[in-house]
This record gives sequence, structure tokens and C-alpha cells, in this order.
Amino acid sequence: PRDIYPRMNYAAAALSTGKSEEGKMVLEDVIRAYPTFYPAIRMLSQAYGKDGDIDKSRETLRLIPKEQRTPDENSLVGDGR
Repeated sequence: PRDIYPRMNYAAAALSTGKSEEGKMVLEDVIRAYPTFYPAIRMLSQAYGKDGDIDKSRETLRLIPKEQRTPDENSLVGDGR
């Protein structure tokens, strides 16, 4: 689907059923199409973290401007609380 919310739902379903690579691929595509849609960025960052790729998780969170990140997200990327 081209609509953002069905794509997000599909990515969430893929991630929750063990299809991590497929879910991440969909989220990466959503982020390319909608680079300021922060829920997709957050979900992708969490997916990388769940897979143990903390560096990629941090790198992904950096796509969100510091002012738009939560204190915990800023702490994770090293921008302090």
C-alpha cells in the first residue's frame, strides 16, 4: 500500500511475527518517502535495537531533530538529558 498508516501497520505486523528484515525494509521505505514522519523513525530505531544493532539504532534516531526527540532518545544518541 502507498498510504503511510497501512504501511506502518504492515511493518509492525512483520516485526511482531519475526519478519524483522521485511519490517525494517518497509520502514526504511516509509522514511525515504516521508523523512519527517518520526513514528516510523522511532519504530525502525527500536527494531534495530531489538536486533542488537545499537549503533544503527542510534544512527536512525539522529534522523529526528534533537528538539523533537525525547530525553531518553537524546541520552541514547549522546545528546544528554
